Amino acid sequence: MNLINFKGMQCYYNSIVTIAAALGIDYTRAFGGLWSEIDYRYDPYRKWFVSKYLLKNLAEIGCSVSDLPSMTPEKTRASLDSLSDGDLLAVGMDAYYVPWNPYFGLFFGPHYFVVEYDGDDVLVCHDPTYGYEGERLTRGHIIRHACHMISVRTCARGDARHDDMTEMRAAAEVIPKQKLRLLSWLEPAEGRRARANTAYKYVECMINNRYLYHRYLEYCSPETLPKLSIFDDGFFENWIAVKNGMLKASIMKGSVRLLGEIHKYLDTVIERELTAIEEGVSALGEIHCAPLLRSIAIPIPTSPRNPPLPSPGAIDIAIDPRH
Repeated sequence: MNLINFKGMQCYYNSIVTIAAALGIDYTRAFGGLWSEIDYRYDPYRKWFVSKYLLKNLAEIGCSVSDLPSMTPEKTRASLDSLSDGDLLAVGMDAYYVPWNPYFGLFFGPHYFVVEYDGDDVLVCHDPTYGYEGERLTRGHIIRHACHMISVRTCARGDARHDDMTEMRAAAEVIPKQKLRLLSWLEPAEGRRARANTAYKYVECMINNRYLYHRYLEYCSPETLPKLSIFDDGFFENWIAVKNGMLKASIMKGSVRLLGEIHKYLDTVIERELTAIEEGVSALGEIHCAPLLRSIAIPIPTSPRNPPLPSPGAIDIAIDPRH
């Protein structure tokens, strides 16, 4: 089995896309349209945001992804009994119980991998994240410890066309709204640290979507990629700096300097995205395009305990974009 793993993927995506590839699906086409996605799905098992569009796009190119009942051992057993030999599953299990995982027996945390179902008591497993093929788990082990099972099958194809111009203009509408959402989560009110943690997870999904959309352009729309001079290392480092800042804000007490640094990186990367879209739209031939909304900010109330934010030039606190 060809195990799929690259930037923008994580174990959940890796497992689903690896199965799609095994079914003969040109999965890269499912990454089209991810730049303009704004309302991600919150996964209660992983406590993380994941793309809705990715699964919708996979269905349009002939790959159906659906959850199987697996919240109790009884439901997991019944779901396995309903399968046919040769079916492929993405299985979520606590890494503590996955024998080949580096965290086996050490730490708790959700992890996904691929299972080949054949009705035997011992099932073959593949882990795209760590590059392991042909591992083995007993059926009983999966019944006891699986927390999430996902069926990935072929289905009738829909209309999976993605127009680059339409995507850029949709992204131009969505990006300022995303900025507004992120800034609202940083407002200095009760529960800000919890909201900053939500923002951290949301930005992680934004970054993944941008990595995957860049891959779509590379493989499915190479003529458009040179017209969008944006998806380079510096661009992603800026977004990672925003993400790291959100994480710091979720564990630190209110820091005006930290919030100002987050604003600076966020302003920089949002402005770069909107500028790239303007240039891309123009390069693709739409000369008379509507002006792009570029600046959205939420004023942060000031008080003796919450002084005004300093200007970006006055900030010297570092958010390391490398981690």
